[in-house]
Amino acid sequence: MDTSSRVLLNPIPSSNVEPSTFQPTFSGTRRTNATEIEELRHFLSTCNPPMTRYLSRFLAVGCRSIDFLRSISKLPDELLKEFVNDLPNNDDREMTYTEKIVIRAWFREYFLLWIEINMSLQQFNLYAKMSRWRKYL
Repeated sequence: MDTSSRVLLNPIPSSNVEPSTFQPTFSGTRRTNATEIEELRHFLSTCNPPMTRYLSRFLAVGCRSIDFLRSISKLPDELLKEFVNDLPNNDDREMTYTEKIVIRAWFREYFLLWIEINMSLQQFNLYAKMSRWRKYL
């Protein structure tokens, strides 16, 4: 598959989130630890309300990049619930029931938006290629 035409867009952030300087990356692209943590920070900052205060909890369990988040998002509901409930409390702030629900829901929605956006871009790229060749027919 030609990766030169692949574009990854961030899901539309919540209205109360400041625009980020986050630059998306692709799986398989060389990334640094800082870039991977910024991907995680972006995921948490686009929750509504933002959940960036729990970044250290994700890092504590080894969830350090968008690749881990994507894998976790595919877990069955019960395992996803267990994962969020078992995040370590390393900051002396108890995660509320509602915050846990927000994070679990965002796991599903974030990657669903990512898939929808990429599918739309693939369809657009295909249409653009077909349009270029149409003039030769």
